[in-house]
Amino acid sequence: MQLMIDLSIIVTVRGKDMISITNITKTFDSKNNSFTALHNVSFTVQTGEMFGIVGESGAGKSTLLRCIINLEIPDSGTILFDDKPMDKNMLRETATIFQNYNLFNNKTAFDNVALPLKIRNTYHEQSVTDALKFVGLESRRDYYPAQLSGGEKQRLAIARAIVSKPKFLICDEPTSALDRKTSQDMIELLNRINTELNTTILIVTHELSVAKALCSRVAILDKGHCVDVINVDRTLMDDYSINYIDHVKEVLR
Repeated sequence: MQLMIDLSIIVTVRGKDMISITNITKTFDSKNNSFTALHNVSFTVQTGEMFGIVGESGAGKSTLLRCIINLEIPDSGTILFDDKPMDKNMLRETATIFQNYNLFNNKTAFDNVALPLKIRNTYHEQSVTDALKFVGLESRRDYYPAQLSGGEKQRLAIARAIVSKPKFLICDEPTSALDRKTSQDMIELLNRINTELNTTILIVTHELSVAKALCSRVAILDKGHCVDVINVDRTLMDDYSINYIDHVKEVLR
């Protein structure tokens, strides 16, 4: 079951840059010292692409994500969405799925999904129903988050993200804490969102198997630097390399 959306009116110019990140630097200051989390990070995400950001813990992935969605303000550099600054208006065209789901425990699954539409005064019951059907949770519409499994909570967070039909979807560690089968289901769902809804997707992950399964290109972050942007070869898989950066290139290329 797809969302109520007329795919005939969607024009997706694949290959055009939707997101342009140029020379982003972010430093955090404290009383005793300062720490630069991002050093002149640059890359682009093309319209219709599934693009990954990979790196070990502390590489700067979370800081960069927060800069993209305006939760942190970079010290320097630019972030453009369709050639325009990423301001509040542009953010209305995006949605983010956070690692901890950020669901409201006192609201049913239906009401969690309906919330962004009600905030924007665009609520239609059928849109919420369709979003729940798309992720396979129609039968759970009256359940509360505490009654759902980890995989179902992730699906609910995805339904809430796609109900407003964003052009750009950001996924923060989408398979974190999920078992192998549920992770595979999540990968298939994200692929459907990309292909059936023509949604550009940015995936932040430390799991190279997830990047391999989903992404056409990835940016490799290391100690706040974007050390490379590589094309992903999905035909080969290797699980071992001594150096993390070499490991990324060996696994994904």
